[in-house]
Amino acid sequence: MQDLILSERDGDLLFRNSDLVMSSEADAVAQRIQSKLRLIRSEYFRNRRAGVPYFEKVLQKNPRSEIVRSVIRRMISDDPDVEKVESLNFVFDGVTKRMTIRFTVKVTKGSATVVTSEVSI
Repeated sequence: MQDLILSERDGDLLFRNSDLVMSSEADAVAQRIQSKLRLIRSEYFRNRRAGVPYFEKVLQKNPRSEIVRSVIRRMISDDPDVEKVESLNFVFDGVTKRMTIRFTVKVTKGSATVVTSEVSI
């Protein structure tokens, strides 16, 4: 399944030579996971339970890394096209107050593609 690619810079549709850019299966999975990880729980008005519980479980004074890892892994694993989470790393930057998540997943559809991606929150 293909999807429209969104720009990493601003999240708008990506155009190349005035044409919309379509994704490969692996890129579509990576983009879908990135979007899930960028959605803060209760941010979407039509489904307040959607999203990552960053304020409830992750962005706390001294978050326990095993809880953070569990929450993020569950969000990634819930994708229907993810067969396995191969690796998951996250880093908190105390200066910029940002968290960077790097993940590698094995995709179920088509050939057993491995997708590696990064999201900054």
